[in-house]
Amino acid sequence: MKTLSASALAAFDGSYAVKVFDGNSFSELGGGTLVLSGSALQFTPAAGLSGSTAASATVSAVCENTDASGKAIGVVAVIDANRHIDFFSPAFSGLYTSGSDLGSSGNRYMQGSAPKAGAQGAPTGSTECTPLVAKAGDSVTYRQSANQAGSTPYTVKYDFSAGSYKGQAATVGTVSVVGVTAAQAGVGNFYLDPVTGVALGQDAAAAGANDTVTSYDPPDWQQRLTNAGIPGGSSGKINVTATITGKSVTDAFAPLGGASAIVMKYEFVVNRDANESVSTAAGSFANACKFRVEFALKDFQVQGPAASSPLLATMLPILQSSFAVPTNTTLWTSNAVPFMLPKSVTTMTLAAPVGTVISTQELIAVTKAPR
Repeated sequence: MKTLSASALAAFDGSYAVKVFDGNSFSELGGGTLVLSGSALQFTPAAGLSGSTAASATVSAVCENTDASGKAIGVVAVIDANRHIDFFSPAFSGLYTSGSDLGSSGNRYMQGSAPKAGAQGAPTGSTECTPLVAKAGDSVTYRQSANQAGSTPYTVKYDFSAGSYKGQAATVGTVSVVGVTAAQAGVGNFYLDPVTGVALGQDAAAAGANDTVTSYDPPDWQQRLTNAGIPGGSSGKINVTATITGKSVTDAFAPLGGASAIVMKYEFVVNRDANESVSTAAGSFANACKFRVEFALKDFQVQGPAASSPLLATMLPILQSSFAVPTNTTLWTSNAVPFMLPKSVTTMTLAAPVGTVISTQELIAVTKAPR
């Protein structure tokens, strides 16, 4: 990597809200705050983050950070041979910072998906691509439909109110679903930072006896796509893990000893096109940002006793192929809508006799609180 002068850090000075993850399981452990001031780094863990203490470090070297094509995407703040912090501008793969967990000596890392506090381009609706940060009194409703025979259209409504999450102030998103269950829609109530809009946590959807529940890590991956800050004509990547649980999973793998979950890891490639107007049932949105998203299955795992079955090894390629179907999504974002995007269209190419399936998510109602 190209070595830069220490002055290259100046553009990244500020306070970042970060989340800490386990380096082995990739599970979220809690949050904290990372502050960069000159060459000094200071990490303060949030309440509830176990195994972590407040810590400081000094940047010993600064290097240019580049993507796979060699394009500069930010800087690497090197602390020592084993620790470093990446800072991105604009966001890369939905992140503004990523690197070693300064508050512990274990195999952990931290990431920040929100810009530094007070930074230009923070997700407050200040650019045409960034949805408004949801606030108490906002409400958005979208309709989900598909052209596949037998599919059930449904609506999801998000009502936002002031509340708290694990002792800190939060904007609470309460979800109402009509047409299917919340578990079938893969949604549940969630909590957002009232200033930055970053996701703090999510309630699990309450599953019925026959429901299959899909949860996502990060839970706000759709918002990260819209907040990626990708300029027109450029692209970026975001990694998402989907975990499927429920009766269909336990029943399917019962002959192999049983399974608790199917875990799939996807890589999303995001391409941005020129801005355009998009029409929805809730109105027309001028100068909306248009993104084309392609995703590929990178890993497929079965968790539980069935994972050790020799027969599963022979079945995995077939199982993987059922999920690894060519999928493309076109979505439009706007700073005129709180939290959600106005419209998205997903095209999946399935084997005969099903063929091409087109799913549409469209905004049908929106209420904005005074700002």
